[in-house]
Amino acid sequence: SCLKLWKHLLFNKHPVVSTFIQANRGNNFSSDNQISSFDLLNSIGNILGVKDFTTINENSSLSDLGLDSLMGVEIRLLIERDCKLSMSIDEVRQLTIDKLKEISSSMTSNDHSANNIESRLQTITAMQFDGFPIKAPLQYDTLISLNTVTSKVRPMYMFHPIEGSVQRFTDIASKLAIPVYGIQLSPEAPMDNTEILARFYLDKIREKQEKGPYRLCGYSYGCMIAYELAIQLQRESNDNVEVLFMIEGSYCSTSDRLKIYRERYRKELTDDNVYYSEMLFYFIQAYISNIYHDTLVDELISLTSLEQKIIHIASLIMKEHPNSERKFLTWVTNSFINLNKIAYDYVPSSKFDGDIYMITASDRDEIAMALGNDYGQQVQCDGKVYNKMIESNHVSILHDENSVNIASYITSKLG
Repeated sequence: SCLKLWKHLLFNKHPVVSTFIQANRGNNFSSDNQISSFDLLNSIGNILGVKDFTTINENSSLSDLGLDSLMGVEIRLLIERDCKLSMSIDEVRQLTIDKLKEISSSMTSNDHSANNIESRLQTITAMQFDGFPIKAPLQYDTLISLNTVTSKVRPMYMFHPIEGSVQRFTDIASKLAIPVYGIQLSPEAPMDNTEILARFYLDKIREKQEKGPYRLCGYSYGCMIAYELAIQLQRESNDNVEVLFMIEGSYCSTSDRLKIYRERYRKELTDDNVYYSEMLFYFIQAYISNIYHDTLVDELISLTSLEQKIIHIASLIMKEHPNSERKFLTWVTNSFINLNKIAYDYVPSSKFDGDIYMITASDRDEIAMALGNDYGQQVQCDGKVYNKMIESNHVSILHDENSVNIASYITSKLG
């Protein structure tokens, strides 16, 4: 058939077929050859078939507006040619209307050096998943000391994001006057479901601190784990949890994000084969930036078992990072899938009976904005949810001056 021939040509080692959709850009260019905000949006609108951007939420991404791979190539070429910016297809997918206006403004402002624009672009397209390390950490324990404080006051326990590492927490921990321990993912951690994983972490915590009350803090994916662990502690005694902090996350934000991901891209995501292939494409971008979505996903779909897909991903990462460890990469790839599985299936057995202290970033994506300032946590809490917002994004909130602000806020809430 034509489609089989087309696929054969696309997988040929030499370019044979090229498809190019030229945007009808009209006479919108200024005399100095710089592109205005309206010009850029108008050109992209012609590609997407959008006539009026004023009726569209500025936080909508190009992916939300129906961007496919061919449109992505055309828009990437447009931005590269007229804005002098080099972007991957995935970065194009994540661009919002508001961020496109920012890029355009950068081109027409006095401060439009390449370095400045590139810096702004990195902030715009920062991924929420940083990736596991490519080698096994020197400390492979579940419980990791994050600062040098040796006082006998009750410590605080910080729960890992989806990449499993706790290294992000060192800035905050170094500024706290109490012992801080990170709960990191390790090969001994059971990932049957969220409840079992939280119970395992609680047992590890009790090896360090036998009795409560406990000070808990989650970040991103770790907020869901901290929340479940707090519920389990309260089943034993209402006084078991002294304080519960949640940084840039909640049970609701993790659950909703995964459900929306399943529904957003294509109907076939109800098929686990396609779903896991898409998830692994998202995963591998933390290690390999210039990888083509459709080619990799088709390769993964052709592999019938999840184990084969995971081995393939680990092999691709090893080609890019020759000094990495295959066994470890296979484990972290499998862990990423398992953590997503248990989060998707998790439903809390009860509400948390106490106050929750949220620390959130001002720069949020559309999912976080839809959930509100508390990331939807109030409906899962019988106490009060307090929210401290910090001028930052999901990643930068943990570092530099932001870590000082968070440490100060945490200290003010401890008894």
